[in-house]
Order: sequence, then C-alpha cells, then structure tokens
Amino acid sequence: MAQDTDSGLKRLDLDLPLGDLANHQDIEDEDESGEEYDVKVPNEVAFLGAIEKYASPTLNHLKLTFQTVFKMPVEALCSLLKHHPALLTLKLVDVDIIKHGKSTRKQHKVKDRDKSKDRRKDRSGVRTHGRDLSSESGLRSRSSSSSSLSTHTAAVAVVEASNSTLEDRMASLELSEPAMGLVFLSITSSHTPDTTLSYVLESCSQLRALHLHSCDTLTDETLKGITQHLPSLTSISISSCKRLTPAGLDYLFSNTPQLLVHVHLCDVAALRDESLDILAQRHAPSLQKLAVYFCRSVTDHGVKALLTTCGQLRVLGLQAYGMSTKIFDEPWACQDTLEYLDLQTVFKLFIDETPTLINSDGVNNNSNNPSTNADDVSSSMMSWKNLKVRAWREIQARIDAFGLTRRRLMTLSKLRTLRIYASGIGKEVLEGFGQDQQIQILHLYGLQSTQVDQLPWSQIRKRYPYLKQIHCPVLGDMKKDIKEELARKNIELFPSSSTPDLAFENNFD
Repeated sequence: MAQDTDSGLKRLDLDLPLGDLANHQDIEDEDESGEEYDVKVPNEVAFLGAIEKYASPTLNHLKLTFQTVFKMPVEALCSLLKHHPALLTLKLVDVDIIKHGKSTRKQHKVKDRDKSKDRRKDRSGVRTHGRDLSSESGLRSRSSSSSSLSTHTAAVAVVEASNSTLEDRMASLELSEPAMGLVFLSITSSHTPDTTLSYVLESCSQLRALHLHSCDTLTDETLKGITQHLPSLTSISISSCKRLTPAGLDYLFSNTPQLLVHVHLCDVAALRDESLDILAQRHAPSLQKLAVYFCRSVTDHGVKALLTTCGQLRVLGLQAYGMSTKIFDEPWACQDTLEYLDLQTVFKLFIDETPTLINSDGVNNNSNNPSTNADDVSSSMMSWKNLKVRAWREIQARIDAFGLTRRRLMTLSKLRTLRIYASGIGKEVLEGFGQDQQIQILHLYGLQSTQVDQLPWSQIRKRYPYLKQIHCPVLGDMKKDIKEELARKNIELFPSSSTPDLAFENNFD
C-alpha cells in the first residue's frame, strides 16, 4: 500500500519475498544461547535498493513485511534511517536485526578448527556455501559466472562490513544521528539479541513508541536499555517475549523517564499483579490506552488496581485468564472517559464443576465416594442427561454474569465502540445497555452460525439508536432478509475474524 501526495510519497507498505532481493550472502550466526544456525544476510546495498525503488526522501511511514524471517544487519537498518531522514514510523515484520561482526568472529573459530579446507583461505572472508569472498582484491569468487560481476558493488559492501567491528562501522553513522528521527518503531522478530537492539534504541533516542513482538531472545537487559536510551518514550507494546521476568517488568514500569500513555501487553508470561500495581500507581494520571491480553498470571487484583485508579483511559482491552465478574464490583475510574472497550473474555458465575459419574453398571460413582480422582473421571462415562444439565447451567452462568457486566457498561457514558465475546449471550448483548448509551460500532465474535438467525435483529435500532456498524464472523450465514432489514436501518455489516488477535493494537499507532 502506498500513499502519495503532491510533495512525494509519504506512506509505503511492502510485502517483500526474499527472492526479490537478489544479493544475499549465506553466513553462520548464533543466538543468545550460543546455538548455531545458518542464515541469509542480504547486503545493505541490495536491501536499500529494493526500498529506494519505491521510496522517496519525503517518506515518513514504512512497513516491511517479509514472507520468511529476514536477517537484517544493523548496518542496513542504520543506513535505511540515514537515507530517509523524514522517516517517522518504521514497522519490521519477520525481521531479525543481527550484529554482523558477531558472525565473522564465529567463522574465525570455525576456521581455526579446520584449516585443511582450501576454501578457507582468508580469516577476514565471509564463508559461504562453497565459495569465499575476500577483501584483498575487492572480490574473489570461485564461480566464473558473469552474474557475480553484476553484484560486485553490493558484495564489496558486505565484505567491508564484515571486516570492520560494529563500533567502527557505526562511527560514521553517529555523525548523522539527527537523521535517525524515528518516533515509532515496531519489530516482529525471533532472534534479535539485546546487544543489537540496544544500539538501535541508542541511535533512535527520539522514539516515543516502541512495539516488540515475538522477540524470543530479548531479556530484561532490553527493558533496562529502554529506560536508559529512550527519554521520550510514552507508548510500549510487548507481546510474546518469553525471556522477560517479573523483575524486569517491575523495573520498566518504575523507571521510564516519561509517564506512559499507551501500554499493550499480550501473552507476557512474566506479567504479574505486582507489575500492574506499579503501572497503576505511577502511570494512572497519564494512561489513556491499555490492553492486557492472555497473560495467564494476571488476576482480578491487578485488573481492578488499574480500573479503579486510571481515570483517563479512552481505550481498554481485557483478556486475563484469572479475571472474573469481580472487576465490575466497584466503579471504574474511567467511566466518564472510556470510548473503546474490548472484552475478550467469557465471564461466567461459578458453577459446580464436579460431574455426576455413571459407571458401566449404572451406579453413581460420586454418591458414596467423595475421593473420586482424575483417573476415575477420565475412565467414566457421564450420562447424556447430566451433560445437558451442565450445558444449560453453563449458558445460564454466562447470562447471569452478563447481567453484572451490563450494569457496569451502562455507566460508561462515552462508550462508542464495543468488542465483546458473545458466545451464549448474543440475545442479551443485542438487548443493549440502556437508553443513554451511544454505541456506534459493535463487534460480536464467538457467535455460532446456527445462532445468528435466531437473534433479535429487528429490535436492534431501538436497542442501539446510534449504531452504524456491526462486525461479526458469521455474517455470511445470516439470512438475506435480515441483511436487507439491517441495510434499511442504515447499519453496515462487516465480516471479521472469530479469533481474538492483535488487531486491537491498531489503536496504538
């Protein structure tokens, strides 16, 4: 996607297959644990050439999505920033930012172990599968193919980069530091190490928003680096970063130079209630957008600490495995400011989880055996009658819990967009939240295709007088006459995914 103006290209989204980047070199690398793996490292000249083919000096938004994991030397990233001084937003998807010098040192060790192979002639060369590149004469190649001559300039750039240390390579770029004026950086990566990202952050000290997704090798050192190198940071998004610890998150929220405005946390195993307490105590006056998704150690305590203290929230997303309807017990501090609410949780009241077990002789195994264990449960068959009773109780528990949810949502006077998991409570959701609510956009996911035609769509305009859009994953199964009736009511229908995802993060751009 590209957006052009009279003054030049401003926004560019590229989906780049690796095959389009003709010049790349095979080298060995290792992750933080020391494990070796083969990677393809494109030289920065070829990489920049692919970008500059479309981009212009006026570019201020760039998103690069690669079809497979793309190993980008930190030199290439810094060169990209240098060549596009107007760039404010950069999003890298499936990009591992690597330290080029690290691979070279690893190759030296390999060469020391096996000096008998003729192809390892020069310790400063970049080892490839079956060929060497050397800096003595600019470029040597065993291949006589004329195609190597066409990549001479690009190959020399890679060799020069490999022959210098990271510090030497970056020295010249530091002189143009004002050109690295990024304010928004998003990285989806799996092997970007702390040391490399730390240099990037230090070089982009004007960042106000940083998003880190699936960065499996990052540790608490990166969180410390954020507090040291980013004095203007007010937006942080962390998702699926597995090596972080509770202590690191506590340190981050306690030591950011600025109070945070946007916080997005998804699938962060290290997140605890204690970290949310710190977030609430320190950042409540500034926090406007907050999402806590799929963080298994978060409970009602941490969520309530945020809801009862953060009075400036405009956007809120919640899905915590330990949440219950207790988060609705007390008034929310944001009831007069909240505009966008995403509830990706099926709230239900407590029900008896002990099944009635019927053995092969038709005897109730639970009646005189209170110590029934898991093996007994798994080896017994529950009667169809009891299954139906439990299914009814499950649905009723959701309906009863939604009554508590509704009463709290009715107090949100500025709510305009509601995303809610409506499995088992579709009818209740369509009954609305009182005459004073002004919801304009309604997202319903979790509905089954067999349910969609049974819902009270004919009453929706009365229940939602300001409604403009409905997003639902099973709209394709809706009867034509229902769709036509909603169209007459000036309500647009949009299909959407039934699986909760990170689409909510778009609110943090």
